[in-house]
Amino acid sequence: MKENLDPNINDIENFTDLTKASVKRIRQVFVNTDFLIPTAQSLILEKGVELSQLKNVYVLPFIVTKEIKLSMFQYKIIHNILPLKSYLFKVGLSKDDTCPFCDCERHTTSHFFVDCEIAKVFWNQFRTWWTKISAKSEFTATPASILYGLTSDIKNNLLLNHLILIAKQYMYNAFVKEQLRYTFQSFLNFATQKYDFEIKIASAKPKREQQCCNLKWSPFSNFLSKNNTVL
Repeated sequence: MKENLDPNINDIENFTDLTKASVKRIRQVFVNTDFLIPTAQSLILEKGVELSQLKNVYVLPFIVTKEIKLSMFQYKIIHNILPLKSYLFKVGLSKDDTCPFCDCERHTTSHFFVDCEIAKVFWNQFRTWWTKISAKSEFTATPASILYGLTSDIKNNLLLNHLILIAKQYMYNAFVKEQLRYTFQSFLNFATQKYDFEIKIASAKPKREQQCCNLKWSPFSNFLSKNNTVL
């Protein structure tokens, strides 16, 4: 019998053993369920997201990528529960809560990804690069777009939103590995690994899914073709 992928409240309450669930099942539950708590919602609105876009903030990471680890990484950002030094200091796992990259402000989600001077340089490079490789959409580095993506038109910004997620994961990996700097070139290498992985997964899927994947990644693949000696 085909598994019913439309979760109801009973599904959510009993959805506790992730080891027995498929990635497709997990993704369906998160896409179709609103888990936003009031404090998270208030923070999202403060960053400039329209009230009408709140649902899109939540479903975006489960639409632009099928990599559940990356989707759940963004889930932590949405709920402001990503383990940064501000939290680690609070629970006694860090001697201070200062950003390790600029050594100036508290290492919060907003500071780390948006306000840190190192992050500002990175997003400026990202914006310039994206403008060169994409003729269809533009990227403006606002707190809302960096933290939550371009939520007003997800369908036409699949790759851009995916790359924003990948960029944040790359930045966070640098923090976890205690690398006190990160470069845009290293991000491109990291994004290329994600691209290769997704293309490989798509190659085993029906032809239509392969075509959709190739179309989504076409600006990036064209960039790689022109810069293969650099990467």
